Amino acid sequence: MPWLDNIFVARDGSLFTVLDDGTVEIRGPGWSRRRKRGDPPGADRPRICKLGSVARARRIVEMVNEITNKTC
Repeated sequence: MPWLDNIFVARDGSLFTVLDDGTVEIRGPGWSRRRKRGDPPGADRPRICKLGSVARARRIVEMVNEITNKTC
């Protein structure tokens, strides 16, 4: 599995960071959020998913990776 400590690196370059409280921050192609007023160009605005526990977050990250990076 492509885990580096608490960061999952997907084949498409997406990064899934699992925090200690079970929150997942998602960055990468296709995951960016819209900028808000006052954000500088290129501001990092990750997707945030609160999943409750680290174990659950890690399982869900792996499932999302399987679904989004399937090759037919």
